[in-house]
Amino acid sequence: MAGSDLRLQYVYWRDFAFGQIRGGHFPLWNPYAFCGTPFFADPQSAMLYPPNWLHLLLPSGLAFSWLFVLHVFLAGWLMAIWCRRRLVGVGGALIAGTIYACSGPMVSNTMAGHLPLLCSAAWLPGLWICVDAIFDESPGRWRWTLMGMALVAMLALDGYPQFAYYSALAAGIYALLRMPGARNRWHTAAFLTLTFIGGWMLAAVQILASAQMAGESMRTGGLPLDIASSFSFPPENLLTLLTPGIFGDAASFPYFGRWYFWEATLYVGPAAAALAVCGAIFAPKSKRRFAGVMLIVMLVLALGVYTPLYELLYYALPGFSSFRGTARFGLIGLMFLAILSGLGFDEIARAAKSRRFMLFLIVIAAALVAASVWAKIQQSNGGGEFAEIIASLHMPRIPDSQAGLPDDGAIQAAGIAFRELVGAAVVVIATVVALAARSRIALAFLAIVPVIGFAFHERVSSRLYPTMPAEWSAALADQPRDIRFVIADDFLANAGAKYGFLNVRGFNPLVLGRFGKLMAAAHHADPDFVGLHLDFDERSPVDRICRYGADALPRLVLMGRYEVAADAEGALRQVADRAFDPAAQVVLEQPPDPVPQADQNPGTVRLLSESSDELEIAADLRVPQILLVTDSFSAGWRIEPIEQSSQANYECLAGDYAFRAIPLAAGHHHFRLEYRPSAYVVGKWISLAAIASYAIAWARLARGRGT
Repeated sequence: MAGSDLRLQYVYWRDFAFGQIRGGHFPLWNPYAFCGTPFFADPQSAMLYPPNWLHLLLPSGLAFSWLFVLHVFLAGWLMAIWCRRRLVGVGGALIAGTIYACSGPMVSNTMAGHLPLLCSAAWLPGLWICVDAIFDESPGRWRWTLMGMALVAMLALDGYPQFAYYSALAAGIYALLRMPGARNRWHTAAFLTLTFIGGWMLAAVQILASAQMAGESMRTGGLPLDIASSFSFPPENLLTLLTPGIFGDAASFPYFGRWYFWEATLYVGPAAAALAVCGAIFAPKSKRRFAGVMLIVMLVLALGVYTPLYELLYYALPGFSSFRGTARFGLIGLMFLAILSGLGFDEIARAAKSRRFMLFLIVIAAALVAASVWAKIQQSNGGGEFAEIIASLHMPRIPDSQAGLPDDGAIQAAGIAFRELVGAAVVVIATVVALAARSRIALAFLAIVPVIGFAFHERVSSRLYPTMPAEWSAALADQPRDIRFVIADDFLANAGAKYGFLNVRGFNPLVLGRFGKLMAAAHHADPDFVGLHLDFDERSPVDRICRYGADALPRLVLMGRYEVAADAEGALRQVADRAFDPAAQVVLEQPPDPVPQADQNPGTVRLLSESSDELEIAADLRVPQILLVTDSFSAGWRIEPIEQSSQANYECLAGDYAFRAIPLAAGHHHFRLEYRPSAYVVGKWISLAAIASYAIAWARLARGRGT
């Protein structure tokens, strides 16, 4: 099984990370993409997420398959446990677990290869188990708090910070709803606060390192409104709750709705939705516990820019503008829909007696039948109005929006809509009949079988590694090791991490800000998407510094001439200018110390050894020089003298805006240039202290001494 993002990014990153770890090295930097970029600090590396350690033991394909299976099972299992703790019957809990694990977002994101999202979704019901236990003042409240800390840490480490943020926001809303009914509000608030702070401290090494990288990235300060609001859940796609392929399912027919299929489907099936309504109406309030309110709130948040609330949150809520894709809130909402479905299954006897509820279902069935008749008429009439609908949903900013639609796409789409709507109507009618007969077996069948069938229909299979063209392999083997390439194929943009070649491009939205801005200016690219789409349609002087092309600069260059720009933006404009000669001088943003001197024969510089995070360099200079290292600059690079160096202190500056410049005095130099960001160091010690405290707390509780 291999979805697009898995093959674009995760497979290469996991091979690189755990290959390095097996060799005894913990990689903080990835030298193979974007002329070098932080690796561990990118949260998607997920190196500290325990289930990912399967990659140390298993081949990549097998490890990924087990990770998908494990997290889908875990999502259903924890959902069922949460239902049981809310006093849902065994049958209802099993239905709820199946609905959640096989729901539209879970299945479609598996197809897309979004493994980190599935990891987050798997732990989410477990977090709510702990939150409910704290509110209920269950026996062993400290134990629930400690378990909640572990779950918060897992959400922070699994590689999907957006979902961790959304989960914390959802938990805060849920806590505000439940707090008025808490017996001891201050104690409850303290336990909840401790749960999240403790979990974040356990994961501090990842959180702080990622925060520092985000501050250096293209996303620092948040995303522009038009980018952040993208991938909001389209209102018309609420129909996918009942029928998943009404706008195409991306498997048997191209998806033609707004955004992507996996961002815009909430499928649970008509029977599950009917049971959820039943649970919201008839289940005791003590069991519902704001599940219906949370479902509505999460769906409103998922709609994003399609509601007036979005801009208020964008400007007022810290961190909200850093992410795009509010549709993710829909998955959190489905967790509450699933529990309502389980509660509804327990209340079918009461629902069957309610004429209003049965009439409501009949009206829904009639509406679906009427819509299917309209779709059939459109199909028979050549799909005229349906073609207008398809055209209105086209999104120019999505490169493959409605790609692959056949010439008679409107006619085929109308036919598919007819079948989907008829199928949904049949299931609703069957649900009414099963409710009238009070047949629990029939209702369970109608709730479970459609989502399981959907999961099987949407499964994908492909080669885990894209094929490397034979001529590429030969060309790569013939080139010097430190020459960089421009790999235009997105599926091979990150392949250097596995095969050992250096790429100027990569495929990752989180790009260092200096490098991204320089490449966008040099190649007239969209700076918001420079990490995903960067075309080298014409040569730029910047390419020489990137070590790409026949006239590429060496990796280590001694420079005697320099110019100090007024500020960083001035340096960017100067280096991106087509008239700039990177071999003649280096552009700095502050005066160097010592000051270099121009000389025809300044001395020599050698690279003695290297790893992903370190360069050991020796130089013998007749006059002071600036050493330009043609790898990406980041504030985390440090210099440590080794022995008998002419300088006691070295400084790594930004050179040519996005690269590294080291002022060197005359004489002998031997030093180590090492990537060791301060946030990683501080976070590591916080995490180690938190882990020790966490272990002590469990030990005390195990002995019955702690409170």
